[in-house]
Amino acid sequence: MQAAWWYLVGEDPHGPVPVEVLEAMLQQGEMTRQSLVWKEGLSSWISMAELWTLRQDQGRQPRPAPLLDLPLAGAWRRFLARVVDIGIVAAPLLLLAKLLPGFAPWLQRPGSLHLLALALLPLALLVEAGLFACLGTTPGKSLLKVVVSTMDGQGLDAAQYLRRQLGVYGYGFALGLPFVGLIAMLAQGLALQAGEPASYDACRFTVRAQRLGRCRLLLLAGLGCALVGAVVLR
Repeated sequence: MQAAWWYLVGEDPHGPVPVEVLEAMLQQGEMTRQSLVWKEGLSSWISMAELWTLRQDQGRQPRPAPLLDLPLAGAWRRFLARVVDIGIVAAPLLLLAKLLPGFAPWLQRPGSLHLLALALLPLALLVEAGLFACLGTTPGKSLLKVVVSTMDGQGLDAAQYLRRQLGVYGYGFALGLPFVGLIAMLAQGLALQAGEPASYDACRFTVRAQRLGRCRLLLLAGLGCALVGAVVLR
């Protein structure tokens, strides 16, 4: 069983967490080499620099996972990847709904669009989790080259991704409630802009971005123009 470590933020202890989480926080700038940590059996708090030296002496210094070498994904990159995923998944669900008798007249009623969004959002997130389980990524993340991993740089399994989706649904979209969901998305976006993790990722997952090549940027620009044109000509 891995040793459980505690770390200080100001004068407040937080934890317990595995040592790999501490090392990931150090690499992300959430801690410094002077930050104090402790585990049961130590007589006093030690610095991250001392912990690093200790692990070197024990011959257990971990090799950094390749994913941890990537920069953190920005708020807009993550938002666009999410929009693509939800759009790709929700479109077939919407087409199936249109085949139901009486759907078109119901859609004209006041408030029906809000109810439809409330119904489609959790289904879209669930189907997206299924795609991730099968493909190891999602269309939006593949297109925008966004990579979700654990704090120690390991890829997510299906269960972990589903738990993350539940967090996205609850904390990122506020269950899809009108207006409240917009506030939740804005709050998460501002946290990312400030260099902080989204609340559903904190101390659990990290989201990083690979470099976008010129061809991929042109493709994204073309898709964006096509989408804008479709909305204008609708």
